[in-house]
Amino acid sequence: MAKVKFEIKQEDTEKIVTLLQSMEGNAENIINDYLHNEGKEKIVNSITNFIPVSPRTNKHAKTSQWSQTKNFNLAVQISNARKFYYLYFPLTATGTSQNKSPNDFFTKGINNVYDEVVEDMIERLKNNLLGGK
Repeated sequence: MAKVKFEIKQEDTEKIVTLLQSMEGNAENIINDYLHNEGKEKIVNSITNFIPVSPRTNKHAKTSQWSQTKNFNLAVQISNARKFYYLYFPLTATGTSQNKSPNDFFTKGINNVYDEVVEDMIERLKNNLLGGK
């Protein structure tokens, strides 16, 4: 099963830790609320844009509900639904993708939206710090 986990990079944790130290209330809940809702949606949409489309006429993942998600503390994991298991093959260039180069569209999707998601989290924390101003 193909899956990817969105985690905050080390260099971005410094920005967030500075905000967290100056906040009253529960910043952890603010981050989790964002990641498990809006952030997850942005990440799934970004990955969807990078899903390769096969020439077959079957129902395709790119135009379907292809993902399953699992929420963790300060993280979210996105994987393909079982009926779209074929999404695994382009990632490794095995199966029907044999003799083709790997297409890690999960990572491409994460990288494409990473900065936006981190900035949105920081903005949420700042708004909470300033009392919603």
